[in-house]
Amino acid sequence: MSGPDHLDPIATEAIGSLTRIGGTFAAALLIVLMLALPAMLT
Repeated sequence: MSGPDHLDPIATEAIGSLTRIGGTFAAALLIVLMLALPAMLT
């Protein structure tokens, strides 16, 4: 290892895609909650 600041390109790409999937999932969940909340309150 060349130091703690050295990242494996494959690992970096995997983390990036996981973050993207997580962000997309969180956004979709937020939209669903915003749409479902008025229906649940009435």
